Amino acid sequence: MVHINKAQIVNLNPTINKDKKLSQNFNLKELIKKLTSQAENYIKKDEYYRQIDVGCEANDPKYYAKGIAFSIQKDNTAQDKHMLWVSMLHPSMQVENSKPLAYGNKEEIVKFLKDEKSLKQIEEKLNTLSEELKNN
Repeated sequence: MVHINKAQIVNLNPTINKDKKLSQNFNLKELIKKLTSQAENYIKKDEYYRQIDVGCEANDPKYYAKGIAFSIQKDNTAQDKHMLWVSMLHPSMQVENSKPLAYGNKEEIVKFLKDEKSLKQIEEKLNTLSEELKNN
């Protein structure tokens, strides 16, 4: 768990705070679809790319969170490897909790995002993150 103060919230996840089009409705399949598209378009094998962030408000009552975000980052220690993370922001906006979802090259990350079995795994991670935030 990461503990932050209110001054850090603006920089916590720009997608949660600024993307008003996404923030209206939580739709996991749409978020994954957008993340997959960005992964296909922006991840480069040997080039630097900015971290990919996709998120929205967690207005689904089954999740104890203010926001949900996914990010893909280049692993700086291994060439052509990337990390996929899911994060939830506590309703108080004081705590963020993150868990890794996948690790691999571009093709492995995209394959994971497109696999229907992965959707169930992502939902399980979201439930785990939600419970951890609730018990915090």
